[in-house]
Amino acid sequence: MGILRGEQTASATVFVDEYVNAGLPRVCALSGEPSTMQLRSEKTIDSPSAGWLFLILFGPVGWVIVALVFLTGRRGKLTGSLPMDEVHYLAAKARRHRSYLVLLFGLAILVCGLLADPVVPLAFSGVLAAVTLFAGWVLHVIESMRRPAIDLDASGRWVMIYNVHPEFARACREMAPRRARATSRG
Repeated sequence: MGILRGEQTASATVFVDEYVNAGLPRVCALSGEPSTMQLRSEKTIDSPSAGWLFLILFGPVGWVIVALVFLTGRRGKLTGSLPMDEVHYLAAKARRHRSYLVLLFGLAILVCGLLADPVVPLAFSGVLAAVTLFAGWVLHVIESMRRPAIDLDASGRWVMIYNVHPEFARACREMAPRRARATSRG
């Protein structure tokens, strides 16, 4: 069943054009099964800067410099498609929504505790809210770590896709010979 069941994950590197133009193999990135849909995703790409150097060398004053660099720095968006099987996509979406519901439940407990008059129920509801919020946060972090992650290399020509099923990564590697033939002709 793929990474949804805790199996080993892989990564794939593809040309930007293949990611942007939905040219990836029709293999679900989550399950390795044939894909039935394309999931559009958008990633903000920051321009490289020397901001971190200022942060390290100049301490708190560097923070201001870093903030100015990031505020004035160029940012772009990388929008592309990742092949998915609808069943596995909906299962991942349901898990993400469950984590949101647990977080909302924790906030509701906190609000109810704050509105209560007696002091003892406030302490109890505060602890219960903290435990519930922590559980919701943990579920959200786990779900975020399971999702495929997209990154652009420094040259801007390659897209790295992490946390994918090994069959999807293999299908992307098998595209390489076809890619080499196509680029040698063009």
